[in-house]
Amino acid sequence: MDQLDLQLDSTNVELRQAGEDPLEKLMHWYPMIVQKGLDTLEEMDAEEIRKEAEQFEGSGIDD
Repeated sequence: MDQLDLQLDSTNVELRQAGEDPLEKLMHWYPMIVQKGLDTLEEMDAEEIRKEAEQFEGSGIDD
């Protein structure tokens, strides 16, 4: 289980405890993660984005 799944599960436990409906991974969770990422990128300049991207070099994400 990866960090995204763990966070979703944790969030859904809290929601259920509060009597709320849980979030669905494909309908709610992934689109929200993408939107939050895009919002963050919009606040960054090209150099900041490049520096952030460098941390993924050699991580196996695109290998």
